[in-house]
Order: sequence, then structure tokens, then C-alpha cells
Amino acid sequence: MTAIRLRYIQRYKDRHGELRHYFRRPGYKLVRLPGKPGSPEFMSAYNAALSDAPKLPPIGSGRTMPGSLDALALEWYGSAAFRQLASTTQAVYRRNLERIRAEHGHRLVEDLTPQAVRKLLAAKVNTPAAANHILRMLRMLMRHAIDAEWRPDDPTFGVRRLKERGQGRPHGPRPISLPSRRIGRSAPAPASRWPSCSTPASVAATWCGWGASICAAERPSSSSSRRPGLNS
Repeated sequence: MTAIRLRYIQRYKDRHGELRHYFRRPGYKLVRLPGKPGSPEFMSAYNAALSDAPKLPPIGSGRTMPGSLDALALEWYGSAAFRQLASTTQAVYRRNLERIRAEHGHRLVEDLTPQAVRKLLAAKVNTPAAANHILRMLRMLMRHAIDAEWRPDDPTFGVRRLKERGQGRPHGPRPISLPSRRIGRSAPAPASRWPSCSTPASVAATWCGWGASICAAERPSSSSSRRPGLNS
């Protein structure tokens, strides 16, 4: 007997051992197919499901309450602002937002207050990074809620992020503590380092690297060792 291969067919045995067949296609309703594969009734139901199966509404839309955080999130997923994001960004936002929906999706958007937002963050004080992710996602949702005229204000406005570990410390290497200098006292230079012509000008010139010429100019010659007018 020739085996019939059909797409989107799911089969399993029920508790009575009877083999059941279903038409299961992503985005379409699940349809039970009567009879055995290849039979007229089976093929008629299969062809009808394949050609005329209506598409399902967005996932979760039938279970959401109007005006809830769930409904707002589903609407945001279909907005132009969300669809224009990169696919990787959409995946990250969905992952974070689905966690919020699982815990708070039943809450009404109009009932959200700054005090309620702070309470949500305080409940996750031991995981401040996760709390700040919640705050960020709520801010995006409330921005969409205002644009869609769900509410006139943003309840996350003025709510501060929680301080995460490592924040508050300056970035970069730690400053090196230098030894303190004694005010009003300076160590004298060794006498052996002073040039033979130890006048202030020659000392300064020596440290500048060209003191030899100045020292030669300032050193008195042997013929003029005596000052004029002092000969006895």
C-alpha cells in the first residue's frame, strides 16, 4: 500500500488507542480530520483546511482584558515603532516584556501610578538590574499608551532607577597617593652639584643646560680682580 505524505498533518493515539489526525499549520486553526488518510472525507476536510483555514488572531489577544497591560503590550508589538526596531532588539524587548506580562499583565493601564511603579521596583531590590529593565520597558509602554490615547500622562516619570552594584565609583584606575610635601621647607641641593661660580644667575643657568657660557661670562678675569678706586 502506497503511503500518503501530506503537509501539516499531526497524528497521535488517544486514550482508547484510536489514531487521530489533525491539520496543524502555524498561524491557522487546529482542524480535526475525519476518517483515514486518503479517504474521501479525509481529503475533503484536508483540502478545505489547506485552502480556506482562517488565520488566527494575535497570540494571547483572545485572553487579554481590554485596557490591561497585556492588551497594551500586544498593541505595541504591532505598532510601527516596534516593527522598525532591529530583530535582535525586538527579541530582547519581547523577552523582558513577557516576564512583566506573566506577573502583571492583568493590571489595568489606567490604574498604574508612580507609587505602584516604585512598589514594583522595590519588590526586586535584591536584583536591581532586573528592576531597571522593568522600569525601562514600562516607560516604553507608557510612551505608546500616550500616543495611542490610552492615558494622558506617564506614571513612570520621575521614578528613579535602582542603584546597581558597582555604580557610584569613578571609572578608570584609582588615583595614586603621592607623599605629602612639607610646606615652607625644601631640601637643599648637594654642594657638590653646584658649579664653581655659585652666583644665583649661574645656578639657574646651570639647571637650564647652558650655564657654562654664562659662568664664563660672569667669572672675573685676573687683571680686573680689584675694584677701581680701591688701590692703596
